[in-house]
Amino acid sequence: MKALALIAAMATMAGCGTPAPSPNPPNRTKQPDKPLTDRAMELAHHQNRFGWRVATALTAEAPGENFFMSPSSIAEAFGMATLGASGKTLAEMSPLVFPQDGPMAVKELGASRNRTIKDLQLLSANSIWIRDGLQVLESYLQSTKKEYGAEIRYLDFGDPNAPNVINAWIAQATKNKIEKMIESIPDAMGLYLINAVYFKAAWQDKFDSVATRPMPFTKLDGKTTEAQMMSRSSRLPYFENERLQMVQIPYADGSVVAVFVLPKGDRDPRSLISAFAKEEDDLYARMRPNQGRVRIPRHKIEYEANLIEAMKSLGIKQAFVAGEADFSRIRSQKDLFIMEARHKAVIETNEEGSEAAAVTEIGIGVTSAPVGQPFDFLADRPFLFVIRDLKSGSNLFVGIVYAP
Repeated sequence: MKALALIAAMATMAGCGTPAPSPNPPNRTKQPDKPLTDRAMELAHHQNRFGWRVATALTAEAPGENFFMSPSSIAEAFGMATLGASGKTLAEMSPLVFPQDGPMAVKELGASRNRTIKDLQLLSANSIWIRDGLQVLESYLQSTKKEYGAEIRYLDFGDPNAPNVINAWIAQATKNKIEKMIESIPDAMGLYLINAVYFKAAWQDKFDSVATRPMPFTKLDGKTTEAQMMSRSSRLPYFENERLQMVQIPYADGSVVAVFVLPKGDRDPRSLISAFAKEEDDLYARMRPNQGRVRIPRHKIEYEANLIEAMKSLGIKQAFVAGEADFSRIRSQKDLFIMEARHKAVIETNEEGSEAAAVTEIGIGVTSAPVGQPFDFLADRPFLFVIRDLKSGSNLFVGIVYAP
């Protein structure tokens, strides 16, 4: 079996020493199911496009290495930062993070990413952690509460236990899939903007573990490793052309799906990212129900990245420059800049289903401080994997697996 490249996209969806607050944003409680507005759908699609651009930049930094990220998590964290930007900083950030009409549907889309039903749990939470004594505009805090359901917490950043308090919130928000993001807090750090996403779902029809077999998995360099290959035969949405094979497998009630994309030949799945950035919706629309056999390996990915260089390559530059960044809608003194931007994501997929989580942390410093025949989908070479929320059309996670 050849090297597997996995791209996963899911659509969504106090003082130190005290217990971390429960990540249960009051403005993001589950709403009665109803179709999303056109503005919310456009915001989801905009975040997807943003996610593919980020994926292009990050995979270029470490080609051939397993990759996994949450486009929605990164978009939410940078969205909170963008609400506080002005001037040139805003002009660089807003077109990447928001559609032309701005953050009009953030609250609606965010609420759609919080739901728990039988065999499926999808959660998204935001928090803002502010150094005790740092003056932040109340208008900014109110806007992030309203649009992002953000929990606001003041904390003594000088207390050695401060990182533990923030990490405890992260662990609770991700069901302990991600337990640590903050190792230490720099003296110049003024506040943290944090998004956490958690997803767990069973396949609508589970793979039979009895059918799982060890198979050779050939990586891009031609070397092989052994993978536990899951297998099932069923009728599933499928599409194939001269470049790729695509098959869609539903979770739970079918509102969230995994789309596995296998490049033809020996191509690196990174080559498909640009295609999805341009024609993602068209590719999904071409899928038709078809009978066939699907074989994919069990896989587990843990991924972490510094986002600063990737964001600079996309045009966000001034935000990272002390003395030039303009976050005067957070703090009127114009002394803030982004000094950290990190992302961590994990996923595990097996015969039962998938469990994934992601956290994006932005640390803001203070300068003064055609199908008809049965198909055979064998993931024995690099392929793309997308987990999508069909309700909103959002991609929650994106990744690449070069070795399961």
